[in-house]
Amino acid sequence: VSLRPISRPCPPLQLSCLTSTACPLPAPLAPKGPGTCLPVCVALKLIRPLSSKIIFVESICRTRTLSLTGKIVYHLRLADTLFVQWPELQASYPRATYSGRVF
Repeated sequence: VSLRPISRPCPPLQLSCLTSTACPLPAPLAPKGPGTCLPVCVALKLIRPLSSKIIFVESICRTRTLSLTGKIVYHLRLADTLFVQWPELQASYPRATYSGRVF
């Protein structure tokens, strides 16, 4: 096995997860639906439960039901505002906000 030199220096491993809570987080967090946003939403709510704002935007492809991520965010009340892009979804999920196409 031969090792090749890398083109840029890599910083030493740090426990950035411990120092990231001191860094300013964005005031509103606006995830658009992938399941990978769930840990970020949960962490934000745990770190800053009162000052964090999460605006979840459901995909325009979801016309009849929310995605699994949308259902989790809706039922656990992780998002302060959940935008749906079809009026049928707003009728099924009354806490959701319908305002036409968002993206």
